[in-house]
Amino acid sequence: AYLAFLTHQGVAPPTSARRLSALRQFFRFMYGEGIRGDNPATNVESPRQGRPLPKVLSESEVDSLLSTAKAAIETEPEEEEQDEESRSHLRARFATMRLNCMLELLYATGMRVSELVSLPRSAANVDGRFLLIRGKGGRERIVPLNDAAKDAMIAYVAMLDQVASSKTK
Repeated sequence: AYLAFLTHQGVAPPTSARRLSALRQFFRFMYGEGIRGDNPATNVESPRQGRPLPKVLSESEVDSLLSTAKAAIETEPEEEEQDEESRSHLRARFATMRLNCMLELLYATGMRVSELVSLPRSAANVDGRFLLIRGKGGRERIVPLNDAAKDAMIAYVAMLDQVASSKTK
C-alpha cells in the first residue's frame, strides 16, 4: 500500500526503491531483535526501474566534432627532420590522424567501438565503398563507407607507414 501511495504521489521508481530498501532493513532489524515475529517486507517486489536511453549527439555536435578533428590535422606542421622534437610532432600528428580516422569511421559506418578497434589493417586497402566487419559472435556484416571515412583511413595508413619507417631510422 505504501509503494502504491508513492506511485500515486508521482515519486520516481529509484526513490521508491530506496525507500523500500530502508523499510526492508528496518523490518530485518526488528525481526532479528525479536521485536516482530515475521518480516513483512520479504515478499514485496521492488518497483520496476526503466533503463535510461543512451545519450546521443546531435547532427551539429557530430559535425563540430569531425571538423575539430580535421582542423587539428591541418594545423600540425609536417617536418622532414629526424631530431627528437620532430619525432614528438610526428607522434602527435599520428595520434591526431588516428583519432580523426576513428571518428570518421564510427560516424560513417555506425559500427561498434569493439568492431572498430579490431579492424585489420587490410581493411584500409578496400577499393569499394563497403567494409566487411566481424561483429558480435563472429558474425560478419557489410557496412557502407563514405569518401571522408575512406580518405581518413588512407591518410592514417600512410602516416602509420611513415611512423614505422621513422622508428627504423
